[in-house]
Amino acid sequence: HWAYRLYLQKQPGLLAPPVEVTINLPPPGYLLWSERPAAQQQGTRLTYRLDLQTDQAIEVWYGLP
Repeated sequence: HWAYRLYLQKQPGLLAPPVEVTINLPPPGYLLWSERPAAQQQGTRLTYRLDLQTDQAIEVWYGLP
């Protein structure tokens, strides 16, 4: 199993900008677990939408056959 972690830091003095993150799992990968639900999933492509009012993290575990 493999893991991917992304940590986004809010920058001081900025408003909470909306952020969209797309993760493409390597084919023929498959999702095992995601820390937060993806806003959209199409095959091995996961799209997350969040705002940066505070620091945010995305963690995805996936497998390869």
